[in-house]
Amino acid sequence: MHGHDNVTDPNQFAKPESFEAAMKLSKYFWVNLDIGHFVSAGYDPVDYIQKHHERIATLHIKDRTKAHGNLPFGQGRRRSKEVLLLLKKNKWRIPPHRVRVSGSGRGWPK
Repeated sequence: MHGHDNVTDPNQFAKPESFEAAMKLSKYFWVNLDIGHFVSAGYDPVDYIQKHHERIATLHIKDRTKAHGNLPFGQGRRRSKEVLLLLKKNKWRIPPHRVRVSGSGRGWPK
């Protein structure tokens, strides 16, 4: 399941509770956590990953504002550095994918 940030749409995976409900349906349902959307929806990706890392298949890493806008990488309110350090520290094998959005620049920050 890939989340977005429209917390008012009951058909979107935007809240931790919506991911929880879907994962209860099958042990084969895992999360593709987009930390940019997760932050835009008002949630903390570090906290969520700490609690649910065993059911996260991949991470989308991109920068967004809490007002749902895309930004060049490194200028948003997401917590990419903390997320990547958390994965490394705990040796969790969750592959992060840098998502390039229009106007967001190229590559990983140095």
